[in-house]
Amino acid sequence: FFFCKFLFEIREEADDAPRKQGTMLIERIPPWATVLIYISYFALVSAAVAGGFFGPQVWDSKSVSSWSCPSDTQNFDESLCYGSDLSKGQPWVGTITDLNKLNQELILSAQMENKLASQEFGISKNVKFSITMEARELEEDPWEVIIDKESHHRLLNCPIGAQYCDNITLIFQPFLSYYDYKFNITILDIGEEDFFADTIFTFRFVNEYYTIFELWFRFMFLLLSFLSLIILTFGLRHYVWKHWKSEQKWTAILLFGAMAYDNPFFPMEILIKGWFFPFFDQVLTVSFVSLLLFFFLVLMDSVRLRAEHVTEVKKYHILKAVLILAIWTTCIILWGYVQIHDIQDPEYRSGIDIPYFDVFYYGIIALASIYMFYLGYIGIRCAIAIKQGGTLLRRVRFFALFTFLVITMAVVGIIFNIYGPTTRHASIFLVYIALFNLYTSILAIFYIPYGKRTSATNADYNKVVESVDEVEIELEEIEESKEDGEDSISLDAQ
Repeated sequence: FFFCKFLFEIREEADDAPRKQGTMLIERIPPWATVLIYISYFALVSAAVAGGFFGPQVWDSKSVSSWSCPSDTQNFDESLCYGSDLSKGQPWVGTITDLNKLNQELILSAQMENKLASQEFGISKNVKFSITMEARELEEDPWEVIIDKESHHRLLNCPIGAQYCDNITLIFQPFLSYYDYKFNITILDIGEEDFFADTIFTFRFVNEYYTIFELWFRFMFLLLSFLSLIILTFGLRHYVWKHWKSEQKWTAILLFGAMAYDNPFFPMEILIKGWFFPFFDQVLTVSFVSLLLFFFLVLMDSVRLRAEHVTEVKKYHILKAVLILAIWTTCIILWGYVQIHDIQDPEYRSGIDIPYFDVFYYGIIALASIYMFYLGYIGIRCAIAIKQGGTLLRRVRFFALFTFLVITMAVVGIIFNIYGPTTRHASIFLVYIALFNLYTSILAIFYIPYGKRTSATNADYNKVVESVDEVEIELEEIEESKEDGEDSISLDAQ
């Protein structure tokens, strides 16, 4: 209602003098409306969670027995079974056909049957697999060899009393360049122990309906961020960039980052073969999340610095920039490293086959922990600063509480696996895109100027420009006297 009212109250420019902003929309709405914003945001994200759980599943799968025997067969019998017995060193040949670009990825895993389960025996052993992978685009095309009898060790773990051992990933194909795949699997160093019987091979690939679901929601949130950017810039069209308040500048930057996070190039990952677009998607995601993390630190710390009457703030932001740059660099190196191994060797397994993988992995955890402690420290100081009151109180309170709500929802979702990345459910993709896009869009709408604009004299204007530092990010209002010495106006110095 307030936003629509603002749009219809736009006035013609009175003159060409520099313009000073009045209050922002968030400073004019009553407290109950602010609470309604939080409730609406939580309801929209909850709807995204529900949409993810009740939407199409991420994975489709097809399983096949290496023995391929009748269901009541306890031992491999060549007269009854038309498969192969891997425990005797025989090769298993399996084929999956009719895949398409919408299936995105392909994973082949194996699960062995523990013959000693009834005897309460557990097994933990390194097993060496030899794998050949062939592929073709059309049924009439000849098979093209992708992997030729390459071998890798895998840790086979069979819990005590469990009928089947833990799943072993043999092949991971990050993008599908072909439609038909054929695999030849052999176990090389079984040893003398007769500990496993049948083996269940499972092909897992992305559900094509999920891919369509993902395309549509990426487009919808991309459109949402774009329209929010248009609304923000339309509301600020009377003001040059240097007159924008720090929250408005940062929100505009975040909206561009949100559009990158939605990845308008995502269809190219499906349509075009190669590594570039999948890796580019990772770069865009990491860049936006890093920008968002930097935004949280800078604006919250600006409140603390203002409360402590600190004027030289540049040196306080250098540490933040270094920390975020370290997080960004580590994530890009790790995911780029993984992407290279995806392409060079589909048999690899991140935690085992990539050298120094654990170093980067635990490095990211350490940097994330430092960030959370730092953000918590700034949050406490920010809470103290909010008690200072003044005309800045409402906009700071809105930002701080809203940001705390977003961070809490993200962290709780990850820790308790409500919609976190430890599962490949549709809710992961949808919830995090909704969480961050709705956050930036709400900020854009409620940081729009609302109220009367005033013209500044050239002397006032020059005085303000001289006090603005383009690099320093402050949430500070400057009191200036008019010619009659009675009225004052407030500006944000960036």
